[in-house]
Amino acid sequence: MRRMFCVGLVLLMAAGISPEWMFGQRNPARDHGSQLIQNDSSPWSPPDTLSFTVRDEDVAEGKPAVVSLRIFNVLEQFVASPKALNHPLGEVTVENLVYDSPGLKEAFWDGTDRNGLKVAPGIYYQQLIVNGERVGVKKLVVTN
Repeated sequence: MRRMFCVGLVLLMAAGISPEWMFGQRNPARDHGSQLIQNDSSPWSPPDTLSFTVRDEDVAEGKPAVVSLRIFNVLEQFVASPKALNHPLGEVTVENLVYDSPGLKEAFWDGTDRNGLKVAPGIYYQQLIVNGERVGVKKLVVTN
């Protein structure tokens, strides 16, 4: 039964059905601000740069934005957190990472899991969380 569910889930996602029901509910009030930017829609082979924005309101009144960018597989299992690019702390994972200024931010994922092992080809999801609120989920198709 679990296998049928997994196969059905993969087929729905391959058909482009939105994964919004996955990973909990999103906050629709956040649609105008911070966002996860879809990488190239064609299948890719890691490494890749993942982009997101931090909105002005998330760093208002001198408070920094706390950001997490996470990669999950189709079974909603946590796979990895990409590494921040051009962050003052250097090469650190985007996991509860503090950003003091708004704007476009980038992270780098080399296609490996938390243990440094190369992930299998398939469908993965990147999830952006800003100040404890899930902002968005985007699909990644890994081919190699």
